[in-house]
Amino acid sequence: MDSVQIVEAQGLPIAVENDYLNGNQRHVFSAAGDETAIGGQEADHPLPGLWANIDDRLGLVCSLGQGLLYRSAGKPNRPGAREDLLIGSHSQGPHFFGRGEIVAERAGLVMLDSSRAETAAAAASTRVDRTGGTITLAFTPPDAQKHTLRLEADGTAEWYGVSMRPAAEPPPVVPGR
Repeated sequence: MDSVQIVEAQGLPIAVENDYLNGNQRHVFSAAGDETAIGGQEADHPLPGLWANIDDRLGLVCSLGQGLLYRSAGKPNRPGAREDLLIGSHSQGPHFFGRGEIVAERAGLVMLDSSRAETAAAAASTRVDRTGGTITLAFTPPDAQKHTLRLEADGTAEWYGVSMRPAAEPPPVVPGR
């Protein structure tokens, strides 16, 4: 196969309940301002910029990817509830990729109990550097401490100087524990 066609990409999806239990609405904030997603009204809300925040409580910063989208569910999509989706890397429309081309590159910072101002500040502090096969992602969330994550092409990562390597095999399961 020399190429592949991607019709829609939904990277980093986060389910957001939007039904009677939360008042049938969510306030969606982004770099473009704010809008209200009404429960039960199916709609796509494209969100420009690197960040989104739901109800001044849940933040998402995506420094790698193709754009954010808030997708409101029309009718209940699980028993007794309706979940909208906050999609951290979204693209739609046919895209063709040849052999060896990067199809998806995603990095997201999920910020619990964060305001839109805190989310916007974390997005503004985010820096991405590509050197050879290494991607370095640096950001400063509300704790005001700079965080740096370095990802190597071989799958290894370094966070605060602690090496995290993919496990060769899962740890054994011990019965009774």
